[in-house]
Amino acid sequence: MKPLCLLLIEDDADYASLVLAWLSASTDKQTFSVQWTDSLAAALSRLQQGGIDLILMDLGLPDSKGVPTFNAVQSQAKDIPIVILTSNDEDVTAVQTIQKGAQDYLSKPDCTGQSLARTLRHAVVRHRSAPAKSESEAERRRSKLVAVVGASGGVGTTTIASVLAAELRQQTGAKTLLVDLDLGPGLAAFSTGVEPQFSVGDALGQLRGMDEAMWDSLVTPSVEGVDVLGATRGVVPAQYQIPDVRDLLILAARVYHWVVLDLGRINYFSMEALRWTDECVLAASSDLQSLHQCKQVLEIFEASELDRKRLRLLVNQKDKSTALSPAMIRRAFGIDVDCVLPPSYEELYRACLRKQLPSPKSAFRSGLATFARDMAEIPEGKETKQSAGFGGMMRRLVDANAR
Repeated sequence: MKPLCLLLIEDDADYASLVLAWLSASTDKQTFSVQWTDSLAAALSRLQQGGIDLILMDLGLPDSKGVPTFNAVQSQAKDIPIVILTSNDEDVTAVQTIQKGAQDYLSKPDCTGQSLARTLRHAVVRHRSAPAKSESEAERRRSKLVAVVGASGGVGTTTIASVLAAELRQQTGAKTLLVDLDLGPGLAAFSTGVEPQFSVGDALGQLRGMDEAMWDSLVTPSVEGVDVLGATRGVVPAQYQIPDVRDLLILAARVYHWVVLDLGRINYFSMEALRWTDECVLAASSDLQSLHQCKQVLEIFEASELDRKRLRLLVNQKDKSTALSPAMIRRAFGIDVDCVLPPSYEELYRACLRKQLPSPKSAFRSGLATFARDMAEIPEGKETKQSAGFGGMMRRLVDANAR
């Protein structure tokens, strides 16, 4: 395999030597030919000469600092993948560069030779698999990663994720994938009534050769038209390599319009995942303890400097005795609620016994249908895909089974 020409932009000579040593000792099949510059001016001069395949750069240079450093390099390297090196206090800045087009970032204190080689390799793969430049920006960003996470246990996170995926599929008619990234019980598969032969772990094992045909062989279609990638039994999120999961989902977004993640409860893995999803649905129940935990999660969310605008709060009311209106929740907890689902214990219990999602005519399902329409930005009164074609056929089938 031909070596990739890597431009290292780093003013710390000791760290540059460490990067050179790491990449020289790497056992990865992909090798790198490293060229080093220690200032922005020198880097821009080298880029003008051409022949660079990949850039690894520090944002703090003698002649430039922060995002402007990235902007200057990117202006000279529009077709070259860029990976950012950061110190402990630069994560926010690094995320800004990701939003502007950087492929990834690495924290220097946590970086190892193995993680560096893997990140560089994946950056090249993602860049090469990006849509053609002739496509419009709207076309390139047509897909969305949607995370569903519970503020506490017992709030129906998996059911909400499964029904939301089904409604996004039915309301928009777009190809939809449901990925179970919970603690491994396989509840997403159970709630959608499928028996997956393959799991997230299997998909991660095929990451380097993944294409659309591979997705078709790994996922299991449900009666609702949603493809399901099941949980890896016995594996907890901490055992997944977060960069690998992210790369897998980026590849999924090349195939699916909607990728819905069941993240289970808030933990280290789910918080990291929320950094690179487009939208997050935070689920809580209407009892006081769950709402208190929800408020704490929101505080953690803000302390982690995650964009609050990407967060939608959904309250799943357990029973009529704990029913609270959005106005009551706002007054008591200072929380703005995007959706309140009606008490639906009997509906959900019957659906569970049948290993199916709730009927499309149920109040619970109707509430999430409205929520999905809002997420998909479907104007009020506009006809959706559910009334015709595949979506309508699936709904009629589900209604018939429910009767």
